[in-house]
Amino acid sequence: MRPDSRASRAADSHRAARAGLLGLLIAGLLLSGAAAVMAEGEPPPLRLPLVARNAEPAYPVNRVGVGFLHHGELADYPLDRLPFGWYSDYSYDAAPERPSGVAYVQLLPVGQYAYPPDWDMVEAAVLANPGAVWIIGNEPECPITDPDGNYVQGNRTPAEYATIFHAYYTRIHGWDSTARFAIGGIVQPSPARFLWLERALQAYQSEHGAPMPIDVWNIHNMLLEEQPDNRWGGGVPTGVTEDDWPGLAARYPWWPIPERLVDGLMRYEPCDNRGADYFEKQLWAFRRWMAENGFRHVELWITEYGVLYPAVSPDSPSYWPLFATFYGGQCQPPYPADREEAEAMGIDVVNAFMTHTLNYAAAARDATYGCSRDDNRLVQRWLWYSLNGKSYEDDPAHGFNGSLCDWQAPHELTEYGQHWETYFD
Repeated sequence: MRPDSRASRAADSHRAARAGLLGLLIAGLLLSGAAAVMAEGEPPPLRLPLVARNAEPAYPVNRVGVGFLHHGELADYPLDRLPFGWYSDYSYDAAPERPSGVAYVQLLPVGQYAYPPDWDMVEAAVLANPGAVWIIGNEPECPITDPDGNYVQGNRTPAEYATIFHAYYTRIHGWDSTARFAIGGIVQPSPARFLWLERALQAYQSEHGAPMPIDVWNIHNMLLEEQPDNRWGGGVPTGVTEDDWPGLAARYPWWPIPERLVDGLMRYEPCDNRGADYFEKQLWAFRRWMAENGFRHVELWITEYGVLYPAVSPDSPSYWPLFATFYGGQCQPPYPADREEAEAMGIDVVNAFMTHTLNYAAAARDATYGCSRDDNRLVQRWLWYSLNGKSYEDDPAHGFNGSLCDWQAPHELTEYGQHWETYFD
């Protein structure tokens, strides 16, 4: 979960995630792909980036992205060994790095410490990148805070977000009439977050007399708890109140993960963070929600996902306090016997999740809810967290699992990076 940042190169100072809570990412959309001829009345064509990175037809590498943190330059990393077609650094930039032709996604801040932005900087980025897609916000509904109590994500009510979206849309569309717009990525699909989105759409329609102009739908697909005590997850969406919670299960009776829905909110366990089956069900659920709200023909991008936590348990004989708050629930055996075994198990778990989700995202289709402009595929692009984030060992308070490279030694692939390389070989 990356903090809502202000500008690309200066963004690092805004990127400290809160201790004990997981950062998600987000970000982005690509420049338009080749135009297609349409019959009158057909929906516009799907527009994919003009990068392929030696993709096989059965697996479109140009749809796969990574999250990049500014530890050095992107070109410092062994991109020839780690195929991907696009990246996000959780900000916006007039002249982003594009080594090997990879595409860059633009993301604009909505959080109270970063909005309004420097409008001159935004204008410069828009004019330098005609036809780009602009993501409006990063987890705009998320109320998490850093250790000092500062909100590091959007923390916006639906009505506040609708107002901010319109402000960006009006200015950017005035500077570039070919620009496209993506809604900010919610932490994860869930009944509470469906309600937040519906209220944002309603607020925009009510305030501006027109539908919110969303060209691309965007989510994060994490697996985190959303509870008012907010032990380790994404919190309860701002503006979805305690009065709303009891009715959420009945409002979405088709929600496919009822065993984790507690009083209308998701009560995932930390070990669920590596649940590939939950990843699939959440993705399908969001596509169903899109279809039921009139967006079946619209692209869906996952602008952040991964396994954020290691595979350890308090039942392990040599359990250590660092992970005490992470594993108080129903984690399934086998459990590691010691820290070394736990770290090895964590690598295996993440790599298995990576393989499963990469396969699923590329292949998943649904004849009822899939994107009608993309052979009924559920998702059009997806982003792994991350290329080069810090690990738990490097930064226990803010570290994440799953980085493909060592941020201090860019040319060294982690065990996850080696798996990525093998997967795409």
